[in-house]
Amino acid sequence: MSENKVVLANRTTRKFNLPESKAEVETYASIIAQDLGGFDAKKIEEGDNIGDAVKLLSRLIKSWNIYESKDAEEPRKVNEESINLLPIKDLTFLFRELKSFIADEKKG
Repeated sequence: MSENKVVLANRTTRKFNLPESKAEVETYASIIAQDLGGFDAKKIEEGDNIGDAVKLLSRLIKSWNIYESKDAEEPRKVNEESINLLPIKDLTFLFRELKSFIADEKKG
């Protein structure tokens, strides 16, 4: 047996700011099989299934600094409902990121 140990649970992340809200978003830097469960990646990449794209984004976004109000102590949960509340410019940006993400994963 090889001495090289591979740990699958440690996924790298990347951070960026959304263009309109300026929110900081941290996403996983790779897609794993569990993320794609039940999704047709080709349809998402082609922009044919926005609902699935939002669901997949909810699995790929690890954290963000988006709050319900200025007084809230915890950020909004990363889920479909919260993603659907984003300004359209931010959502469009995330869809483009997701498409390029899937394309890059296909290249290997």
